[in-house]
Amino acid sequence: MPKLSDKELATAVPSSAHKHIPFSLNEVMLSFVKVPPMVPSKDTTGVMFFAIHKDIIEEHRDLISDCGMK
Repeated sequence: MPKLSDKELATAVPSSAHKHIPFSLNEVMLSFVKVPPMVPSKDTTGVMFFAIHKDIIEEHRDLISDCGMK
């Protein structure tokens, strides 16, 4: 990714991530972290993003709740 501020990344990552996620962004929880760029450069920012379908999160919440945990 081009060199961006944290605020700019918060907008740019979802815009770029949608190309790599086979679901609507409304169906997933998306997070990202800055990492060193794969090719060191002053003009790029390394980013690793993570996405998980909200149904999976809900299933895990239900399982935890069913076990009596909060």
